[in-house]
Amino acid sequence: MIEQLAELDDCLAAYASQIGSDYQAYRHHCYRVLNLTLLRYPQIGPDEMRDLAVAVACHDVGIWTDHTLDYLEPSVRQALSLPDTPGAPLDRGRITDLIVWHHKVTPFRGAFAALVNAFRRADWYDVMLGLTGHLSPDVRKRAIYRCFPVAGFHIVLLRLIWRRLRSHPLSPLPMFRW
Repeated sequence: MIEQLAELDDCLAAYASQIGSDYQAYRHHCYRVLNLTLLRYPQIGPDEMRDLAVAVACHDVGIWTDHTLDYLEPSVRQALSLPDTPGAPLDRGRITDLIVWHHKVTPFRGAFAALVNAFRRADWYDVMLGLTGHLSPDVRKRAIYRCFPVAGFHIVLLRLIWRRLRSHPLSPLPMFRW
């Protein structure tokens, strides 16, 4: 299990003031999703890991930077604004696919399908508190949740969904893709 990853923490720190009081809940969500993704995609290489860390850190950040539940494009914009590290450029196509398709209901088909689908299923598992068939519960998942407790993340989601529902009753969940 990964308990600390500099690339992820550095990206999250860049948005800490905008995320505000939701920071701990979002950080824990990010680490749960990272670790759940790696359970489904253990063969990850260093370049993929760096891109995954950026995508995980930014995948929902548009909620706070743009104050919207229609956050996929703002989240991509934030991720793509991050600088490359010398000698290790980010794969902006992979990062874009990870973020844009992480709420796709059906399996993603594309160049990065294995990683995107692992990420998509991990996020879905976490948002649904493990009540999906995408990943079966086991000792490793329980350890992830012990290390990174929910910390009010689902309350944050419910608050945001309720606010969106009141202002956009015909489009309460605009982030889902088919």
